[in-house]
Amino acid sequence: LCVLHSFSSRLSGLEVMIRRVVYDVEFSVLVKEKLSPCDTILVTGSCEQLGEWLPNRCVPLNRIDRTEDGELWSTTIKIHDCEKIFYRYVIG
Repeated sequence: LCVLHSFSSRLSGLEVMIRRVVYDVEFSVLVKEKLSPCDTILVTGSCEQLGEWLPNRCVPLNRIDRTEDGELWSTTIKIHDCEKIFYRYVIG
């Protein structure tokens, strides 16, 4: 889902229109490794919404399902104005 937000403002008699593209990005992963009850899955990445690779800004995922194949974790994050993002899942 892509949402386009438009903002308008006046600067010294000049009207400026700013467009900002926002994407709802779903991050999902099937974890086949046995996790302890206190473990969680997080995502971090190259853009501001993914924490810019900073460990204290990782985004937690939600456990969606447990199957015999593993545990499914997922979250949806609004990503703004990024042409290309890089990301990684971590166990915390």
